[in-house]
Amino acid sequence: MRNFKVKTKILLLTLLSGVLLLAVGYTGFATMKEMAGASDEMYRNNLRSLNAISQVSSNNSAIEADVMEMMLTTDFKAGQDLSMDISDRTARNAMAYSELEKISLSAEAQALYDEYNKLTPDYFNVRSRVVDLANRNLKNDAYAKFGTELQPIRVKVNAVVDKLNSQLLREAQTNNAASLEMARTSSMLILICIGVGIVLIAGFGLLISRLVSNPLRRMQQMMKRAAGGDLSVQGTYLFRDEIGQVTLSFNEMIEGLREMIRKVDESAVTLSASSEQLAASAEQTTGAAGHIATSSSELSAGFERQAKAIADVSVFVDEMEGNMRRLGSTGDQIASSVEGANAAAELGSEEVRKTIERMNGIDGSVAHALGVVTKLRRRSEEIGAAAVLIEQVTKQTNLLSLNASIEAARAGESGRGFAVVAQEIRKLAESSAESTRTISEIIAAIREESEAAVDSLNDGAERVKLGVESGQAISQVFGQIRSSVSEVRGETSEAGQLIGLLMEQTAQIADAMREASSIAQQGAAGIEEVSAAGEEQLSTMEEVQSSALFLSRMAEELQHTLARFTLEHASAVDSAVANEESAQEIEAGGAEESAESNGLNPVA
Repeated sequence: MRNFKVKTKILLLTLLSGVLLLAVGYTGFATMKEMAGASDEMYRNNLRSLNAISQVSSNNSAIEADVMEMMLTTDFKAGQDLSMDISDRTARNAMAYSELEKISLSAEAQALYDEYNKLTPDYFNVRSRVVDLANRNLKNDAYAKFGTELQPIRVKVNAVVDKLNSQLLREAQTNNAASLEMARTSSMLILICIGVGIVLIAGFGLLISRLVSNPLRRMQQMMKRAAGGDLSVQGTYLFRDEIGQVTLSFNEMIEGLREMIRKVDESAVTLSASSEQLAASAEQTTGAAGHIATSSSELSAGFERQAKAIADVSVFVDEMEGNMRRLGSTGDQIASSVEGANAAAELGSEEVRKTIERMNGIDGSVAHALGVVTKLRRRSEEIGAAAVLIEQVTKQTNLLSLNASIEAARAGESGRGFAVVAQEIRKLAESSAESTRTISEIIAAIREESEAAVDSLNDGAERVKLGVESGQAISQVFGQIRSSVSEVRGETSEAGQLIGLLMEQTAQIADAMREASSIAQQGAAGIEEVSAAGEEQLSTMEEVQSSALFLSRMAEELQHTLARFTLEHASAVDSAVANEESAQEIEAGGAEESAESNGLNPVA
């Protein structure tokens, strides 16, 4: 069993489980099939026969009741209905008899059924004669035949039917009890199969689990010893399954590790000696590189001072060049400003001339408006006089209406209409007086506003005259500005030419200083590169020296680390003792494992 592969072991466990499941399933299927056959037999031989006999018994009872009713009724229509019901029930009994003929009855039930068949011909004949007598309205004869001939046969038939029902019921109960017993037997058999299957699967699974987990635990112990530095471990599980192959591979790996550790130990000794030699050489090279770096630093400092002085002069020349450029730009701006001022002066002179023309136009408009306002004031005075006249007429009309009202009052009833007219005239006079007062107030306001407008127009005319005089003076000033601007434009042009010449000379000086500064910077950069190279070489040699010392320490640490590995094979006795200790540990863990799991435990 140990030489079987793990896959084969698991496959055997699976196959056993499948066989047991198949056995349980087949047992259940066979039992269910038998129970289904018993249920079908009960239905066909018991329930159908009971149903047919019950139907026959019920129909016979109904027919006898119909016969009794036919003998008692005198209604012809009711008699026909009863006769039709008897025929219908007789036909249904025939169908029930046909159904019973198809059913396989037991010997006892068949004997009772045969006895029933012997009685039915006489029973049907006598019943038919009774029905015939009742249909012919021979009630007494029918009743006498029913009591003397049909009644004894009916009692025998009913007794046989009752016996047949009881026999069929007993057979149904017997079949039902047999089905229940079969179900109990099948359930017990299935439970036994399930129990046996569980025991077999659990036992076989535990066996496979121990066959797989115990060697893995031993392998785990050996791996722990190897991880602790004991490379003398050797696997002893040499069977042909996967765990045996893993054990062989583990032994080969341990042998390879032992060989590698030996080679690494030898290399560590060689590396330690080489590192000490490299550290001594690096120390000598570091001293030479430090001397070169010091000389290069002093030479670089001199170049840097020279480059700084040239750079300062170059900055001064650049600033002077910038100032000259700004001066030239300022001269251009001044020339542009002079041109703008000249154009603005000409434009201002033109605008002043136009303004004077507009002022003259405004003066004419003000004079015309003054004349119009004067005419308006005269018209308002005329309207005021007319309003005074209207007011006088209104007062006279009001007085006349008052007199008319007095006369109408004296006239009494005949003067009532005249009084109404006088009243309306008085209201009209009062309304006219009110309108006249409003007009007078408006005319007074217009007169005051006209006088204010005349004063304002007179003041505006004076101001227009002053504006015309000021415009003429401003025009003269703009003429003087144009002449001054022309002189400044000529001087600005000459200054611009001188500034351009200075800018060219300054640019040449700046180019020369920039070239000198570039040469000095290149020289300083070259020295700095030499100095940097020396410093880099110095740093590199220091790193090499440090690395050599570190490598030497690492070689010593590697030798110290390799010293903890045990490379020699353990003796046969030591190996047996170690395996025995491992087996005891595995057995202690396996006892707990067997109660919990049937699978593989994880290996650290």
